[in-house]
Amino acid sequence: MPAYQYRLHNYILSRKISELRYRTIQLHRESALMSKLSNSEINKEDQQLGMMPSFNRFQPRERNEVIEWEFLTGKLLYSVAENQPPRQSINSILRAALDDTVMQVMEMINENSKSRGRLIDFKEIQYGYRRVDPMHGVEYILDLLLLYKRHKGRKLTVPVRRHAYLQQLFSKPFFKEAEELDVRSLKIHILVPLTGRYDIFLRFMENFEKTCVIPRQNVKLAVILFSSDSGQDSSKHRELIKEYHNKYPKADMTLIPMTGDFSRGLGLEMASSQFDNDTLLLFCDVDLIFTSDFLQRCRDNTIQGQQVYYPIIFSQYDPKVIYGGNPPGDSNFQMSENEYSPVDVCHLAIALEELLICLSY
Repeated sequence: MPAYQYRLHNYILSRKISELRYRTIQLHRESALMSKLSNSEINKEDQQLGMMPSFNRFQPRERNEVIEWEFLTGKLLYSVAENQPPRQSINSILRAALDDTVMQVMEMINENSKSRGRLIDFKEIQYGYRRVDPMHGVEYILDLLLLYKRHKGRKLTVPVRRHAYLQQLFSKPFFKEAEELDVRSLKIHILVPLTGRYDIFLRFMENFEKTCVIPRQNVKLAVILFSSDSGQDSSKHRELIKEYHNKYPKADMTLIPMTGDFSRGLGLEMASSQFDNDTLLLFCDVDLIFTSDFLQRCRDNTIQGQQVYYPIIFSQYDPKVIYGGNPPGDSNFQMSENEYSPVDVCHLAIALEELLICLSY
């Protein structure tokens, strides 16, 4: 269902864009007309975009400048263009363009259908011609087979044919320059909500030291430490963070104290609120062991405004139990040692901008 909702939303937005582009064309035409009536010089943009539709706007001076028409039927396209087969099926892009064009034509035909007591339905394209004028737009000559339905007075249904001469004008081009960002140096803000579990936290910090601090990875660690009245002692966690601060004074580590019962969502939201919208966040559990390659994948696969990265986590049995007190190196994994975990929101790389959008729903 969400996929269909996305397609519907995308279609509605595309129609809105088309309407706005058509409105800009109308404004350029009005501006060109006013310049003509006031006997003043026509603006270059108005001269290009404000001319009335015509199939003769481009005047070729030589034979090789003539823009040739393509012949089409409901299913096939015949073309004399170079490097193209003379006969080919209508591809999905042209099919979508034709469907959209026919739909707009039918909307214009049936604009006053209720007051006129008749409705005209589209049946098929008998044949047509199409060409693209690079300076002005796409031009169509279509022979349409329609059904005329009269619902006032004597009811009547009659097939009719109609020629449509259409020009889909190009509006002013818009573009946005995207600044390329070198994600290899992008700073990752690792957020770790925590209560108790000191031994696991000690192992996490040892891995963080080896993976991030010593190699001088561009990361920031934010530990959200919950303290409640249930007897959870957080003093050892504070002392451990303090030791690492003293050992590595340039390492970017911070402790965010919170009171009350442990709540992962509340802790992550509170910590996230302290950063800018373009911050790259990594939601991380304290029992996660990661490598520098994993951090790079977070940078590569998280795209602000477009994409969130859900890593697949490998859950391993306790190596001390599996190997009888003689565990191998950290990266020596075997499929028999457990399984890959399904995606969950405990481990997630996301730009803060997307997180704020999610929280607003």
